[in-house]
Amino acid sequence: MEMIQTQPAFLSDPRFSKAIPGLQVQVNSSSLGPFKACPRQYYYSVVLGLEPFNRSVHLTFGTLIHQGSERYDLNVLAGMEHEAALLDVVEWALRATWDSKLHRPWTSGDNAKTREGAVRTLVWYLDKWNLESPDPCRTVRLASGKPAVELDFAIDSGYRTRANESVIFIGKLDKIVELGGKFFVKDIKTTGHALGIDFYKKFSPDNQFSLYSIAAKTAFDFPVEGLIVDGIEVKVTFSRFDRGLVPRTEEGLDEWLRDSHYWLGQMEACAIAAHWPQNDKSCGLYGGCDFREVCAAKPGVRAGLLQRGFRVKTPGVSEDWL
Repeated sequence: MEMIQTQPAFLSDPRFSKAIPGLQVQVNSSSLGPFKACPRQYYYSVVLGLEPFNRSVHLTFGTLIHQGSERYDLNVLAGMEHEAALLDVVEWALRATWDSKLHRPWTSGDNAKTREGAVRTLVWYLDKWNLESPDPCRTVRLASGKPAVELDFAIDSGYRTRANESVIFIGKLDKIVELGGKFFVKDIKTTGHALGIDFYKKFSPDNQFSLYSIAAKTAFDFPVEGLIVDGIEVKVTFSRFDRGLVPRTEEGLDEWLRDSHYWLGQMEACAIAAHWPQNDKSCGLYGGCDFREVCAAKPGVRAGLLQRGFRVKTPGVSEDWL
């Protein structure tokens, strides 16, 4: 496979096997999902840890909304009033969207998902669910008394490698909430498309949300019914907000977990063979794969294309919010 002249992510990343080079043994939804779509894309983006020099505006924008919402929640839980908590979020967002290298505000190249759009969307979103009408979803507390907000999890998948290593599912939940006496994982999804029934339908089935439901039950012992998703439709001059239920059943989650062992087995087989095949039916999905031009080129020139067009990802940047 193509290698570039930088140290591949798996050589120093503790998420990877020490016994089988290139095999991930700590797997999140943002690595399992790409592998299901295309092993070659997974190899480039996760095993080699590459991303385009121009980071996806959709990933950046979604991260801003999630981190701003998290900051607000923690401010309120610490005792701040709404206006003070919101002002702190706005100040944080302005700092976070300042490009210190170029000494100017972040520019996205997208007419809707801009710096102004991110700050405006955060203000309107937090006002809607906290000022205009108090949010009926109540953040629960863990047995320790800690609010169930921004919860890192690590659970055993039940799959063991040929080297007898356990594969662990890892990730982070936005929060666990109670509504009408039932428990749910709560998440935010931004989109440029209209919100409605079809928007929420696309999350059933869904790799990320099934794993989140299993994690809430297993790692935190909450019998969640599924997810409550806050949808945010982002346009040039406005943002629109909606909320929908994404249910999960025990039978469906059991099936997802059984099927995950198949995919983890395929992941291990690819690592052992050092062969990550293309799935050319996925090349055009979600606006087109970042590595499409690389895969379209002759095998002998791909390493050069990767070297010139991609960089190693910034450590600690979550992709769970895509």
